[in-house]
Amino acid sequence: MINWLEQRPVPLSDTLNTASRLNVTQGDVYQQLAGPPKQRHGLLLIDVDHLPDENLGAANGEFYTAVGLQRAKLHHEEDGLLGVWSYAESSRFVDALHEVFREVCIEPVTVFNNLINVQQTDWLFLHMTGRRASH
Repeated sequence: MINWLEQRPVPLSDTLNTASRLNVTQGDVYQQLAGPPKQRHGLLLIDVDHLPDENLGAANGEFYTAVGLQRAKLHHEEDGLLGVWSYAESSRFVDALHEVFREVCIEPVTVFNNLINVQQTDWLFLHMTGRRASH
């Protein structure tokens, strides 16, 4: 169930809750991105699986391939951004991103995790197009 935004554990929760462009829906994001788009989005953020090579569900794996990314590409605007969070690097996924998108950026994000009392590095795989492309 999606209730994290309403419970406000995210620092920007109040801002996000009042954003007119934000559309939060519950469902299978991979199934939605595999089908024809009902609308196009300026930003798609995927934080479902632990990493592209370790899926929580067997059906999720196709998203991380060139075929799956081609389908997902249809769902965002011409100058949109696609971001995928992962707790590890994935050269296979990076190769698929480069096969589909012109602009790809992989950003390590290092933070101190208070829940487990360690510093950790997670990864953001980004595809940027149009005016927003900078890498």
